[in-house]
Amino acid sequence: MTSEAMAQAAQIAEVIRSRAVHPVFQPVFDLATTEIVGFEALARGPHGSAMESPRALFGAARQHGYTAELDWVCRAAAFETFLDSDAPPALTLLINAEPESLGVECPDDLLPVVHKAESSLRVMVEVNDRALAEDPAQLLAVERRAREMGWGIVLDDVGSGPGANAMIPVMRPDMVKIDLALLRAVSDASAAAVILAATRHAERTGASLCVESIENEEDVHFARALGAAYGQGHHLGAPGPLPHNLRAPRKPIPLVAPSDGDVAGRTPWDLVDHVETRRVDPDHFVEWARVIARGSIAPGAAPIILAGVGRDGFDGDVAATFPQQDVPLLSAAFGVGIEEEPLPGLRGVRLTADDPLASVPFLVVISPAGGFALLGRGEPDGKILALVTQDNATVDDIARHLMRRIPRVGGNGMALEPTAPIARDPQESSHEHPDEGAGGGRRLFARRER
Repeated sequence: MTSEAMAQAAQIAEVIRSRAVHPVFQPVFDLATTEIVGFEALARGPHGSAMESPRALFGAARQHGYTAELDWVCRAAAFETFLDSDAPPALTLLINAEPESLGVECPDDLLPVVHKAESSLRVMVEVNDRALAEDPAQLLAVERRAREMGWGIVLDDVGSGPGANAMIPVMRPDMVKIDLALLRAVSDASAAAVILAATRHAERTGASLCVESIENEEDVHFARALGAAYGQGHHLGAPGPLPHNLRAPRKPIPLVAPSDGDVAGRTPWDLVDHVETRRVDPDHFVEWARVIARGSIAPGAAPIILAGVGRDGFDGDVAATFPQQDVPLLSAAFGVGIEEEPLPGLRGVRLTADDPLASVPFLVVISPAGGFALLGRGEPDGKILALVTQDNATVDDIARHLMRRIPRVGGNGMALEPTAPIARDPQESSHEHPDEGAGGGRRLFARRER
């Protein structure tokens, strides 16, 4: 390590040790009333230092392995400032979940302010497709935790690539943020696909649209034309200290009414009702999978692809007969003895021989064409009992069930133990924390400005 790198490492370590960060807040506006309905927390390093900018601060932290702890320090600083401001309960604080900090426990000295925020603040958590690709199980645990506390989920960075289109039904966000700056950097076809996916989700669920990177009045008109309820950008309000005498908006940012929660089950078969099954030969089952792959994987899309090969082992020759996908958001194969990366870009998730999932061959795809799931179950005579469903809600449940078992990138590749999902009952107390070991009270979120 050079002397310059050593000095930088020492500097970022001291910033974190002394908790020498401070937040600034960018307002989120109701485009109909021009009221401020919330603030997004953004991190800054020590005033006047080389690490005051978020780019320098987080760049040094990432280079020297301090990202997760810095996220916690920034998050706690945002919570503390918002709590001290006596913000009205209807005002929303937006924070972000960075992939590097998912599943990392909160330092003990920050726990009091984090727990106070959990019980006192109205928060929406911003997530992105990079987090889903790197650690899907932990991201779903984060979503679960947020829902338990009555917090909302925001899908951020929409426009940066096609991955958000597949992520929308999986994360079920209460708000989708469309970033104009990112949208203008992609092709017209990609931009159109992003806008249609976001507006479709909003129409189907009642979720909100927020257009960010609004830089002029024309952008405001465009946001309203899209049907966006909220806007954010320097034209409306730049990041800065929280204003004095914060006022409650007439109508807070709404949360999508919670569903009955994920259905518990040992295998995807437990999540499917009233779907016709058929007995097929193994070769016909594979051909069914090829049909689904051809029909659901479109050029330029970034789908979620989940496959199960059970105890038979991964067959590269068979896999080569399927259409190749250039940029999947998440592509994983489950099987006994499977390699860490059986094909370039395909993550191997190893099952034990007695895992219930090892007896279920499957292919699940979520893409702009919709959701498709093919499930199989071996019969004593060598046939396979198969079903195919294109019901989007069912496919989404199956995908979430499987993604809860995918380990973090860089781990040992073993499938995680299935976790019992919550029943999201709004009448339940949202501030008890019996489940801290699985994405619980010591694990939350942070935000940095790009």
